[in-house]
Amino acid sequence: MSPIERKRLFRLLRAASRFESQLKKRANKQEHGYLFRNYHWWFQLIPFSGAVLVAILRKFFDASESVAIVGLILLLLSYIATLVQPFIHAWVNRRVLVAAAKYPMSLILENANITAHVDSRLLPRLLQSPVEHLELLHIELKAERDFFERRLSLVVGAIEKVGLAPGLLAAGISLSNLKSDQPEWVTALAYATPVLYVFGAAAHFLLMRLDRFSKLTELAVARKKSLTPRSTGPAA
Repeated sequence: MSPIERKRLFRLLRAASRFESQLKKRANKQEHGYLFRNYHWWFQLIPFSGAVLVAILRKFFDASESVAIVGLILLLLSYIATLVQPFIHAWVNRRVLVAAAKYPMSLILENANITAHVDSRLLPRLLQSPVEHLELLHIELKAERDFFERRLSLVVGAIEKVGLAPGLLAAGISLSNLKSDQPEWVTALAYATPVLYVFGAAAHFLLMRLDRFSKLTELAVARKKSLTPRSTGPAA
């Protein structure tokens, strides 16, 4: 496979991934209001960023205890926003959930409709490549998926099992023991847990998309082989 062909194939996958994100963002924009669409910014990311900024000020500029309290409160607000997000999501989408309870397949099929729209545009472009290039692409996607999953388990494996509880507990301990000496790892755990938790959740969505692209490439390989005429042996 030439470098140009390799770049073309991976450019196709990147374009398909961006197109899928745009479709889902557009659907989310039509269904939800501004505040809920930007929930993670206003109630998770901004308070957490403020908490990190306060922690930096306290570390390098010897800020007062009241400043440290503000930082830990912002951190706790970010934790609470993350914990209650599923319940808020369920309340905002209560009509959809009721409809899904009556017709369970409707919600699944609606999500499948978006991915089918993406895949139907990607598959014909994949079929323009030779079968040996598609086979190599399939191998690379499968290998990268396995390697990424292993790296992910090394980084956030423990967080996936226990959730946000250790970080939330560490934040509470840090807030209640400001005047006393405490190990730095307790505060570090409080700040690191949300980052690892969000990273792990986002990475799992990427894994599912990568797995689907791998299966789509496998389908392209099978279709190319079925369309390739078989060579017949020499006549007797």
